[in-house]
Amino acid sequence: MIDDPRRTSELIAALQSAAPFAVDLSPRLAATLSARSAAFDAASHHTVTEVSYAGDAGGIMCRIASAAHGNGVVVSLTHLIVHMPLPFANAVAAYQMHRAKRLKKRR
Repeated sequence: MIDDPRRTSELIAALQSAAPFAVDLSPRLAATLSARSAAFDAASHHTVTEVSYAGDAGGIMCRIASAAHGNGVVVSLTHLIVHMPLPFANAVAAYQMHRAKRLKKRR
Protein backbone atom coordinates (compact mmCIF):
# COMPACT_ATOMS: atom_id res chain seq x y z
CA MET A 1 0.00 0.00 0.00
CA ILE A 2 1.42 3.34 -1.07
CA ASP A 3 -0.84 5.76 0.80
CA ASP A 4 -1.60 5.78 4.52
CA PRO A 5 -5.40 5.30 4.54
CA ARG A 6 -6.08 7.43 7.62
CA ARG A 7 -3.89 10.37 6.64
CA THR A 8 -5.07 10.23 3.04
CA SER A 9 -8.76 10.26 3.97
CA GLU A 10 -8.17 13.18 6.37
CA LEU A 11 -6.36 15.13 3.65
CA ILE A 12 -9.07 14.39 1.08
CA ALA A 13 -11.74 15.63 3.50
CA ALA A 14 -9.76 18.85 4.11
CA LEU A 15 -9.25 19.43 0.39
CA GLN A 16 -12.88 18.73 -0.47
CA SER A 17 -14.15 21.12 2.18
CA ALA A 18 -11.76 23.85 0.98
CA ALA A 19 -12.56 23.51 -2.74
CA PRO A 20 -12.38 25.62 -4.77
CA PHE A 21 -8.82 26.68 -3.98
CA ALA A 22 -5.90 28.05 -6.01
CA VAL A 23 -2.86 26.01 -7.05
CA ASP A 24 0.03 26.26 -9.45
CA LEU A 25 1.22 23.49 -11.75
CA SER A 26 4.57 21.81 -11.36
CA PRO A 27 6.91 22.74 -14.23
CA ARG A 28 6.74 19.18 -15.57
CA LEU A 29 2.93 19.10 -15.58
CA ALA A 30 2.75 22.58 -17.13
CA ALA A 31 5.06 21.47 -19.97
CA THR A 32 3.06 18.29 -20.57
CA LEU A 33 -0.30 20.07 -20.69
CA SER A 34 1.05 22.88 -22.87
CA ALA A 35 2.49 20.33 -25.32
CA ARG A 36 -0.89 18.60 -25.59
CA SER A 37 -2.88 21.78 -26.17
CA ALA A 38 -1.59 25.06 -27.51
CA ALA A 39 -4.63 26.75 -25.94
CA PHE A 40 -3.64 25.63 -22.43
CA ASP A 41 -2.28 28.52 -20.36
CA ALA A 42 0.20 26.84 -18.03
CA ALA A 43 1.45 30.16 -16.66
CA SER A 44 -1.84 31.24 -15.15
CA HIS A 45 -3.12 30.25 -11.73
CA HIS A 46 -5.47 27.31 -11.63
CA THR A 47 -8.36 26.40 -9.36
CA VAL A 48 -9.05 22.96 -7.92
CA THR A 49 -12.81 22.44 -8.18
CA GLU A 50 -13.12 18.76 -7.19
CA VAL A 51 -11.05 16.22 -5.28
CA SER A 52 -11.31 12.42 -5.48
CA TYR A 53 -9.21 9.35 -4.75
CA ALA A 54 -8.03 6.88 -7.39
CA GLY A 55 -6.61 4.32 -4.97
CA ASP A 56 -2.95 3.47 -4.78
CA ALA A 57 -2.70 3.53 -8.58
CA GLY A 58 -3.52 7.23 -8.90
CA GLY A 59 -3.61 8.72 -5.42
CA ILE A 60 -5.46 11.95 -4.73
CA MET A 61 -6.79 13.42 -7.96
CA CYS A 62 -7.81 17.04 -8.52
CA ARG A 63 -9.95 18.56 -11.25
CA ILE A 64 -8.48 21.91 -12.19
CA ALA A 65 -10.58 24.47 -13.98
CA SER A 66 -9.33 25.66 -17.32
CA ALA A 67 -11.14 27.75 -19.90
CA ALA A 68 -9.15 25.97 -22.61
CA HIS A 69 -10.33 22.53 -21.53
CA GLY A 70 -14.03 23.16 -20.87
CA ASN A 71 -14.65 21.03 -17.80
CA GLY A 72 -10.96 21.17 -16.91
CA VAL A 73 -8.42 18.41 -16.51
CA VAL A 74 -7.91 15.86 -13.77
CA VAL A 75 -4.37 15.59 -12.44
CA SER A 76 -2.60 14.01 -9.50
CA LEU A 77 -2.12 16.14 -6.40
CA THR A 78 1.56 15.20 -6.55
CA HIS A 79 1.94 17.49 -9.59
CA LEU A 80 0.34 20.56 -8.05
CA ILE A 81 1.89 23.30 -5.93
CA VAL A 82 -0.22 24.33 -2.95
CA HIS A 83 0.95 27.54 -1.32
CA MET A 84 1.49 28.11 2.41
CA PRO A 85 -1.42 30.43 3.21
CA LEU A 86 -3.72 27.42 2.81
CA PRO A 87 -4.08 25.55 6.12
CA PHE A 88 -3.47 22.14 4.53
CA ALA A 89 -0.34 23.09 2.55
CA ASN A 90 2.01 21.27 4.94
CA ALA A 91 -0.15 18.12 4.83
CA VAL A 92 -0.12 18.24 1.02
CA ALA A 93 3.68 18.57 0.95
CA ALA A 94 4.02 15.62 3.34
CA TYR A 95 1.64 13.54 1.19
CA GLN A 96 3.57 14.42 -1.97
CA MET A 97 6.95 13.50 -0.45
CA HIS A 98 5.63 10.26 1.05
CA ARG A 99 3.93 9.20 -2.19
CA ALA A 100 6.96 10.03 -4.36
CA LYS A 101 9.25 8.08 -2.05
CA ARG A 102 6.96 5.03 -2.00
CA LEU A 103 6.52 5.07 -5.79
CA LYS A 104 10.25 5.31 -6.29
CA LYS A 105 10.77 2.22 -4.11
CA ARG A 106 8.24 0.28 -6.22
CA ARG A 107 10.22 0.72 -9.46
